[in-house]
Amino acid sequence: MTKEEVRRLLGGRQYDRLLRLAEEEHRDVIGQLLAFLDAGDGLLRWRAIEGLGRVTGGLAQRDPEVGREIMGHLLESLRGEAGPLGGSAPEVIGEIIRNRPELFAGYVPELISLYEDRRLRRGVIWALGRIGKRRPDLVVSALPLLIRALEEPDPEIRGFAAWSLGEIAAQEAASALGDLRSDHETVTIYEAGKLWQRTVGAVALDALANIRARA
Repeated sequence: MTKEEVRRLLGGRQYDRLLRLAEEEHRDVIGQLLAFLDAGDGLLRWRAIEGLGRVTGGLAQRDPEVGREIMGHLLESLRGEAGPLGGSAPEVIGEIIRNRPELFAGYVPELISLYEDRRLRRGVIWALGRIGKRRPDLVVSALPLLIRALEEPDPEIRGFAAWSLGEIAAQEAASALGDLRSDHETVTIYEAGKLWQRTVGAVALDALANIRARA
């Protein structure tokens, strides 16, 4: 499995194909995906995050020990200087939990604890939204943190928090989200395979619509 082959499959979001290849040689495929976390903050990095979640989840379904090994590697990366891998670890951890909550829900408290590291906060917020859309019960304890994040001076944190709360459909966040409607700072968020640049206010309005639709 070459780097260019993995890049091509990520470009097409062919995660099932990556999983089939990983079932034959999982260390090589996982290693290639981890390498793409060093692709700046562009689309390829986000596809690698998404792909790692799908592939690790699929491998863990057959052999949970493989998933625990990858989780351990990600958490170990956070004990260093949070370089390219460590900086993306919260998002990858979130994707793995989202794909196999029955195996990895126990890692949610550790993920939430990473919120205190400002270098990782944005990734933690995104990961909580991804998990919470599928299993809101797993992230209930993080809702106060996410609601407070709507008041952060960093527009990226505000925007990601608004998006995350909308994914979770957190009714208790509705009032605070309404206060952001006139926030014209911009934020770029990965969703549905694309990077979307929008104002924080627009993200908040969409979050409110999600909350009302799922009330």
